[in-house]
Amino acid sequence: MIISYDKSDKAVLVLSGGLDSCVMLYYLVKRLDKKNIEAIFLNYNQINLGITRDYAQKQLEEMNKEIRIQYTFYEIQSFPWHKLGFYDEKLESHQLYSLEESLEIKKKTFVSGRNSLIALSAMSRADVSGVGEAWMSVQIDPPEWPNVQSFLVRGPKDITPQWVDRANLLGEVSFQNLVRLRTPFLDLRWGKEDIVELGTELGVPFNLTYSCRYHPVCGKCEQCLIRNRYIVDKGLADK
Repeated sequence: MIISYDKSDKAVLVLSGGLDSCVMLYYLVKRLDKKNIEAIFLNYNQINLGITRDYAQKQLEEMNKEIRIQYTFYEIQSFPWHKLGFYDEKLESHQLYSLEESLEIKKKTFVSGRNSLIALSAMSRADVSGVGEAWMSVQIDPPEWPNVQSFLVRGPKDITPQWVDRANLLGEVSFQNLVRLRTPFLDLRWGKEDIVELGTELGVPFNLTYSCRYHPVCGKCEQCLIRNRYIVDKGLADK
């Protein structure tokens, strides 16, 4: 069960335009009664910047059509040296990658400090807004959980429980008020299937979420294959 320790109707949320953060948005509004949403979007010169930013804004608009909310959309500009270039992730493949291949892809597409930057930006906004929590939808898929320790050493470090703990420690000495980074999907050890199931219950508009690293949709990268398995093939979205 995901609960909020902040009793106000405000929520600061990292909103990427993707599936996970959209489900988080709908949960905050529909289940936790957060009617004042401050969405933080990170522009790190990603290839799919235009479409993901557009979808993030549309998700807020769609939520507002269903349940009247107040919302603010903040776009944070990343470091000028951040750029996620095109990386050919064996685009001829039609199977989900092995753990070894997945780790290699994550290392080669890693954007240094990205999640830390967006997490601290959201926590800073929460501090200024007088909110005790900043929400982020990071998660690790179940097959990778037994390898979290080796994942921490060999792959990107900023989606692990250890990283969340350290972000919160940094938050304790960075802000005027106590703000906690909340990552419930990570805490619950949810995979994509669990998140899609919750999103289906909440009536999330999956067609307004974007998963592919590239634009237009390649249909063959790891993120596309995962999306096809859990969303497209089940008729929850067109693509």
